[in-house]
Amino acid sequence: MNYDLHRTVGFFINRTHAMMKNNLKKLFKQHDITHEQWIILSCLKDNDGCIQKELAEKIDKDKAAITRLVDALEKRKLIKRECNANDRRVFLVYLTEEGRNIQEKLAPLSEVSSNQALKGLSEEETKQLKLLLIKILSNLHEGEGKNGDR
Repeated sequence: MNYDLHRTVGFFINRTHAMMKNNLKKLFKQHDITHEQWIILSCLKDNDGCIQKELAEKIDKDKAAITRLVDALEKRKLIKRECNANDRRVFLVYLTEEGRNIQEKLAPLSEVSSNQALKGLSEEETKQLKLLLIKILSNLHEGEGKNGDR
C-alpha cells in the first residue's frame, strides 16, 4: 500500500480546521477579533473568573500563547485580570461588559460558520462525527502520556 498524504485522516482534519478557521476570520474581520480570541471570549462566557492557567488548559494553549492572547484582549478592554486574593501569582480572568457584548454579537456568526461546515449532515451523522473526533483526541492524549510529552 502506497502512502498518500492527501488521503490520510490527519490531512482531512487539518484541512477542515484551516478552512473553518479561515471562514471565522472572514466573519469576524469587521470586529477585529481572531478565532483564538473568540475561543477565549466564549470560554470565559461559561467560565468567567477562571484561573489563567485553567483557561490555557481548556483551549489547549501553552503559557506563552495564552499570555499573548490575554494581553491583547485586556489591552482592548474585552477582558480583565485580577490577582487571586489567596495567591498573588495566580490571575483570575473575567469578561468585561464590552467583551461579553462582543461574544454575544459574534456567537451567531460562529453558529453560521458551523452550520455551513455541517450542511448536508444529519443530526445523527453530526453526533457520530463528534464522537469519532473525541475518540481520536483521546487516543492522541493517551499517546502523549506514554511519551511524557506535553
